[in-house]
Amino acid sequence: MQHSAPQPALDYRLNAQSRWISLAPVMAIAVCAAIIFTVLAGSKVWWWSFWILTPPALVAILFAVGLSRMQLRIDDAGLRFRGLGYVVSAPWPQVERVPGSRLSLALREPQVSMSPWIAWMLPIVEALVPWRARQATVSMRMVPLWYFDDGTLDQAVAAHLPAQSAN
Repeated sequence: MQHSAPQPALDYRLNAQSRWISLAPVMAIAVCAAIIFTVLAGSKVWWWSFWILTPPALVAILFAVGLSRMQLRIDDAGLRFRGLGYVVSAPWPQVERVPGSRLSLALREPQVSMSPWIAWMLPIVEALVPWRARQATVSMRMVPLWYFDDGTLDQAVAAHLPAQSAN
């Protein structure tokens, strides 16, 4: 590695520009609610809108909370990324920059830990939509650094990457 003295662990949360991402599911449900309430306003079954909106609203809230908890940890042992419903970690020799991208990393053979709702949902998706399951599995190996970059992230990653992959 490029450094000799142990470096402190660095924790990165969503940067100011990316925090809006966690609100996207809730905003989408709010727009749908406005449309449904408008369409059903003069109807005798306007109260159905609550039955229609409650399940997706709960899912949107869970997604918003999960997205707001995204986190990146960099230390001497490796890189750990908490995404929506999963955590991946890999030691530095298994981390490499994505060619042509300064703010993306690829993890080779990472350790993946999935939350229960992803763990039971992934086999269902594999059976029904195998191409989407493969896409999800590949995306779990990618770390989007741009969500966390505060101007110091690139330097912190470069300090830990093995010399051969720090292009």
